[in-house]
Amino acid sequence: MPNPYLPNWEYIPDGEPRVFGNRVYVYGSHDIAGSHMFCDYRLKVWSADINNLNHWTCHGDAFRTRATRDHQSDTPWTDGYLYAPDVVKKDGKYYLYAYIFYTKGCVAVSDKPEGPFQLISQYRVPEGSEQELSEGIFCDPGVLVDDDGR
Repeated sequence: MPNPYLPNWEYIPDGEPRVFGNRVYVYGSHDIAGSHMFCDYRLKVWSADINNLNHWTCHGDAFRTRATRDHQSDTPWTDGYLYAPDVVKKDGKYYLYAYIFYTKGCVAVSDKPEGPFQLISQYRVPEGSEQELSEGIFCDPGVLVDDDGR
């Protein structure tokens, strides 16, 4: 089922709405219209003025785990699907946290909330730890920045 506030052809499950400045940004997985699969390799960012949530703007692909003819992959170690990203603002930068299917997760940074995001690193638990054996431990990250900025 499509999202009620976006065009009928756009599917953004696992959406994380964030308010930065006077705009609401939606970050989420991206499903391909008409496909039986879910969560493809792109992060598409949509936003709307906080005072007019009836008109949304697509900012295009802000991060990709696969190369296309007009864009290199942002994750050279994998082309896995991108699941349930979240973005937070810290010290004037915007940080993307995302789970990438079968590779744990990644962190990327941008100067703008709509991206593009540049890869910083993968994140994972220490090798040999009990948590390492738990698939999905990083699935669907949700990031909290508390009132004290930490």
